[in-house]
Amino acid sequence: VNTQKDYNITFDHLVLMDGSSVVSLEMIESNLSYKKEKDKEISTKLPNIIWGNFETPIADNMVIIGAEAIKTILENKKVIKNSKYSNLITQAYFYNKENSNKLEALFFINDNEGFILWTGKVNDIPQGTTIGVGNLQMADDFIQVTERLSISYVPACHYTTPSEGEPKIAVVTSSSFMDRFIDCKKSIIDIAFESVENKRIYAKKHEYPFIPLPTYRREMVTWGNFDAIKMTLPYYDWILWIDTNSVITKHNVSVSELIKKFYLIVGNRIVGDAKVDEEEKYKRGKEEFDRTVNVVVAEPKGGNEFNAGMLLIKHSKWSFGFIRNVQATRNKRMKEEGAMWTLLEEFPDFKQRV
Repeated sequence: VNTQKDYNITFDHLVLMDGSSVVSLEMIESNLSYKKEKDKEISTKLPNIIWGNFETPIADNMVIIGAEAIKTILENKKVIKNSKYSNLITQAYFYNKENSNKLEALFFINDNEGFILWTGKVNDIPQGTTIGVGNLQMADDFIQVTERLSISYVPACHYTTPSEGEPKIAVVTSSSFMDRFIDCKKSIIDIAFESVENKRIYAKKHEYPFIPLPTYRREMVTWGNFDAIKMTLPYYDWILWIDTNSVITKHNVSVSELIKKFYLIVGNRIVGDAKVDEEEKYKRGKEEFDRTVNVVVAEPKGGNEFNAGMLLIKHSKWSFGFIRNVQATRNKRMKEEGAMWTLLEEFPDFKQRV
């Protein structure tokens, strides 16, 4: 957040929220304006406001924070550090609550009426006081909540309709930079913004939806990519998953063009006769690829795993079953590439689909 000024992005207040939350920007703006106009004392504190629900499971999911408060927290992050809480903002809240030597500049509002947890029942959401709802899991949850709170629907990604005969493709990546064991390397955080822009520009060029999703709810962030893929795959024919530390170098090549190249690769493998022309190989390859291939990943050049940092996966029952099997094979410290490799080695029939 603090680096946004480097990109000429300025703000008075910032809404931080995760991918499983909905907030009413209209309610936020209305409340801030009311506080500013009706209470001069509070008005002077608004640049330092930190407003959320800090004593629930959704504490880190939704918060409104003033520009000055961000500076104060960052300047005192060593002082407020608390291993019990993963989020720096929540650490600051409990530091001020539990210590007499408070950070007086910060103006906390712990609002358990405005920011609530989704119970699965839309009638449990008060319409007059609710600002945000967290822990939404399904598309239907979002629809029900936005309708209940009269929030205008804003698509989370650039929605397009592919040309007739073309597959629906989305580019998906992670928006998380830490896991329960270790913070992400500083080098990853330094490239995060540029990495996301690289993928966003590529997706926009080819009119693909671009979807960055949080993946931190797993013990290891790398495992969260399968959760993100499962959330998006039902809505598309193919998902191109790309890790944060991977970038696209040839923006002129679309995923559709890659798939057509794969048709010819498969055709050459199954025909193997130099006398057969390219058109026939392409036709035979397309038939075989469409019938059998569900996952495309770079072939390993040695070792006992491949790099799943860039993964193309097809919407099919087999793909969802494959993901379930991969997740079921993991041990405490094995990354997803190792689990995928183990699965393919133990079940050779799977290799025909990858």
